[in-house]
Amino acid sequence: MVQVSDYISSSAEGLYKFLFINGTILVILSMFYPLQQKNEIDRLRIDYNKDVELLNFEISKLEKNIKILRSNSASNIKEVDSLKAVNTVSTLKKAQKIVLDYNKALDSIIVLKKEFDISSIKRKSDKKKIDLLLLQADKFGNYSFYFLTLGGVFFFIGLIGWARATLVLDKIKREELRKLKEE
Repeated sequence: MVQVSDYISSSAEGLYKFLFINGTILVILSMFYPLQQKNEIDRLRIDYNKDVELLNFEISKLEKNIKILRSNSASNIKEVDSLKAVNTVSTLKKAQKIVLDYNKALDSIIVLKKEFDISSIKRKSDKKKIDLLLLQADKFGNYSFYFLTLGGVFFFIGLIGWARATLVLDKIKREELRKLKEE
């Protein structure tokens, strides 16, 4: 004979399926989403480190150019002063060319300095982004444990309940078939 508890158990089959499916989703998300986030953070770190190395290279290049400009500036000033003292058209043109070359070198250093400053600002922003993602990953890591636990509980309750409800439904169907055969 089929009891009332069997009917209740069989009618809850949809609920058990829901628990099983959502438990499975929670378990999968709690395992794979943090890994995906960590991979993203690692990729950003690699990009950041590469950019910092490039920035350091640009800094050394800028410092080298500044040293060259400083060492040349004293000799250029002496040469320009000596050329102006002669005061001929060709010497004045030569002095102007030296001043023009010096100004071009100075302008290129100023442009490099601006590019360095812009890159430095971008790297600071990237560093803040990585720090924020690390903080979020740590928080989600804590939540991930809870989601894994809750998903595991839902999974097993849903699986056991669904299996039990299926057995009860099979029992009800067999009972109904038996009744139909008796009639």
